[in-house]
Amino acid sequence: MKRPRKSFLIVFVPVLVIGAVALAVLYPKSLVRISDADNNGVAERVVFLTLTGDMKRIDEDLDQNGTVDRQELFEQGLSVLIKADQNMDGVQELTTYFTPQGEWSMLMRDQDADGRIDVVSFYDNGGMPPLGVIRDKDGDGVFEHSRPGSRE
Repeated sequence: MKRPRKSFLIVFVPVLVIGAVALAVLYPKSLVRISDADNNGVAERVVFLTLTGDMKRIDEDLDQNGTVDRQELFEQGLSVLIKADQNMDGVQELTTYFTPQGEWSMLMRDQDADGRIDVVSFYDNGGMPPLGVIRDKDGDGVFEHSRPGSRE
């Protein structure tokens, strides 16, 4: 087995240490809340807080496989974005954007689980039906306009 060169170790080890120290400074333990409710060693929920104690981000592993299935981002304590893998296949199918008032502004979906957004819905004041919907009906990467509330 080939041994790593000393020059690599001289550079890599300090970078690794600096990265760990930076992470500890940016997110001290008091600013991270980890929940492992069933004590299996896999965190179901990790909450990142700002220095003022407001939520910054929540990562959730809903199916206990060690990957984030749902992530929610916050600004000034209010939810602004949710990303979700709804069928637990490892592909993010849903992204929801919120207004500063907490109402839906845009919803993006990957309906066929190919890793690409197929449907984008736009909302005004969180109201239903959506103001507009665009879809990539044939998978060519080009969105076609649909009428509000349309499911075609």
